[in-house]
Amino acid sequence: MNQHISFLLPAVLILWGLYRRVRRNVGLQLIVKRRLYMRIIIFSLLALLALSYSVRQHSFIIYDVLGVVLGGILLTVSIRTTTYEEHDNRWHYRPNTTIGMIIIALFIYRIGYRLYFMYQMMTSMENNNYGSLNDFSKDPLTIAVLCILVTYYIGFNIHLIRKANTLMVTQPNQ
Repeated sequence: MNQHISFLLPAVLILWGLYRRVRRNVGLQLIVKRRLYMRIIIFSLLALLALSYSVRQHSFIIYDVLGVVLGGILLTVSIRTTTYEEHDNRWHYRPNTTIGMIIIALFIYRIGYRLYFMYQMMTSMENNNYGSLNDFSKDPLTIAVLCILVTYYIGFNIHLIRKANTLMVTQPNQ
């Protein structure tokens, strides 16, 4: 029974995170600067963690650069195709659905890989094969995906804050 509960809580959290990402990347979204600033802070901390790991693993730096470049490409396309609308004196944005789906697919890949990693780790521990556990923590593709996500979200949230400031300045007083 306890084994099921230990897997149920992470599964619920993963599904909730996936739901939030889908809602954030599809459809009309209200611009709330406080949330945008909080996301920038959280993703900046994730970026620092990834960078600190890559500094120790010099071979991962190329994957950091690759992730930042790919994230920048997604960011540029998304910024150019995002639309803005005003409803009830509040500004909303509609992100590019295709880019949103790509971001969600990367998120699913990352979680799926981590679940596979946890399964393999438990199997190795059951077979008393502790030497192979180090191999699982050396995945440069996960670092690249993390850098793509971090670059995209930091850049997009900064863009939304700047755009919100521009929209609110150009809005006529009523």
